[in-house]
Amino acid sequence: MSLLVATQITAVATAVLAIGAIVTAILAGLAFRKQAQEVQLLGRQIEDQQILSAQQGQAIALQSEQLALNRKQLAEQQRDLSQRARILERQQANAIDLVVWPTGFFPDAPNVCTAMISNGSDRPIREVRCRIELGEKRDPHFMTWLGVRIDHDWEKRGMWERFGDQGSDSPIMRPKSTHGFEFAFGREVIRPWAISVRFTDDADLHWHIDPFLHLEQLETREDW
Repeated sequence: MSLLVATQITAVATAVLAIGAIVTAILAGLAFRKQAQEVQLLGRQIEDQQILSAQQGQAIALQSEQLALNRKQLAEQQRDLSQRARILERQQANAIDLVVWPTGFFPDAPNVCTAMISNGSDRPIREVRCRIELGEKRDPHFMTWLGVRIDHDWEKRGMWERFGDQGSDSPIMRPKSTHGFEFAFGREVIRPWAISVRFTDDADLHWHIDPFLHLEQLETREDW
């Protein structure tokens, strides 16, 4: 083979390699460009997702604040309704009064304690009972005693007369009426002593008035 032919073959091979390199470079550039575009697109998607997540977070925060506000308003409404219901429940019971006299009405029993119960409401109350506590509760001689009901005897010019036996109650007290209960224990005999009253109002709610006129609602009256 002549030198000229060898030189031509080498030149052609070099040209082919150069062309291949150029093609490879072009393809690599296109691939890089495509990859760069994909990376750029992915970056935009990530950025969009971050913005969406931030917006969703703000929406969730606003919803949480609104939910907390709604719960607070609901709790306030429930407290208001409970307070109104309590006021309505206590409306009649608040009109019941207890007055204790340390001496009785009867000349033959000067050391009798007498409790006067007044129904100042516009509806009747029922099963009115009065009880005296004798001594301290921690005292082994502590005891309780239900009073004897007394009422006006209008045939005897309005004098108070005993009505019933030990532990008797007032089955019904009409509006604006007053009933009494007698205890055959005087202040000079046993100290200390305290008188309380229990009754059931017109809505069948049970109540207790202690010696300091505190009003308490009871679930049941099984004891007295």
